[in-house]
Amino acid sequence: MSGTIRQAMTPAITRLREHFEEIRPVLDAQERTAEGIEMLRTRLVKVRRIVNRLEEKANQWQDYIRGLPVNERQAEEQILANFAPLEHHYAEWIENAHEIIADIEIVLAESEDGSTQSDLSVELGVGQNRLNQSRRPQVFVNEGQTPLNENFVRRNEYNIPTHLPRTRLAEFYGDPLVWPEFWQSFSRTVDSLEIDPGLKAHYLIQCLRGKAKRAVLGYRPIAEHYEPLKDALKRQFGNERAIRDTLHAELISLPVANESVYSLRSYVEEVERICRSLTAMGKVEDESIVMMAIKNKLPKNIILELLKKEKETKAIWNVDELRKGLEEIVTLREEVQRCAQTFSKSVNYGQQRFGNNWNINRGFNQKQVNFRKENFDRVFAVQSGFLMIHTVG
Repeated sequence: MSGTIRQAMTPAITRLREHFEEIRPVLDAQERTAEGIEMLRTRLVKVRRIVNRLEEKANQWQDYIRGLPVNERQAEEQILANFAPLEHHYAEWIENAHEIIADIEIVLAESEDGSTQSDLSVELGVGQNRLNQSRRPQVFVNEGQTPLNENFVRRNEYNIPTHLPRTRLAEFYGDPLVWPEFWQSFSRTVDSLEIDPGLKAHYLIQCLRGKAKRAVLGYRPIAEHYEPLKDALKRQFGNERAIRDTLHAELISLPVANESVYSLRSYVEEVERICRSLTAMGKVEDESIVMMAIKNKLPKNIILELLKKEKETKAIWNVDELRKGLEEIVTLREEVQRCAQTFSKSVNYGQQRFGNNWNINRGFNQKQVNFRKENFDRVFAVQSGFLMIHTVG
């Protein structure tokens, strides 16, 4: 039974991958043509049909497993868990297909609304500024008809900047820990601008990926949907209490640092990352717990130095002061290590140079000794010959 189901699912997954290869370049393109949009409509129908068939077969497989005797069920469940055609589990293929479907539906909704004529590359100010400049009315401020060089032009009751920065918007995939950072970035770049809410909704939807995009499926880039769209994202991903608890747990589970400078620097970087995320949500709550968690993973010598620094200030530290003190200690140790390494290299170089000079001098002196010995032997031989000749005569 399950063999027949697998034989039906494998070719369906193969066709699904072929559709992915055709669809993804169109979805990722900065500009989409009418032919591309039409292709997405056609592929959407086919992908939905394949996904429905795969889910139907998966449900049949589950029903078949539930009907097996207990002694056979475990073996079949193992086959189900290991069924991964084309290097991915079949459930992963279905999940990816749902993401593709969601992406296509949003693109098609935008094309129907006409919003794809604006900046689809998610770079603020490029297409919209060109449109504004082409439609800009002449503004005169005196009887001499002197044009006014305004920084903003009023259109549809909204002030639209004529020169927005070319800022690529951050993407959000649905990680609650990244939400505060993402929303602050989006708020500064788009939400705080006096532009049409429908355009804001368009930019916000363009920033969403994966789980985050599926969470707002059904919202369209129109003015009436912008506030509900923001509320839906904040409810699902902006639960500050849950985010704080997750960050606290992550801080507590950090590995223990040792005395090495590399270990201390890695630990400080992780602490800073977590504390910055906590600070991004406002004042750090439960400071005593956070400070205890930071100190708990440090070597005793580092804790001793921190306590000395705190006593020197004659004040009770908070999290920011603890982070600053820890950073100073680690930075100082890094400087000491650099100085020691530089000194060690200098000493080694000096010793090597001295050794080379000593070997050169030794070789030169040895040559002088050999030269004297050779000359002495030569002179002695000549003198001996002379004495022998004189005696014979």
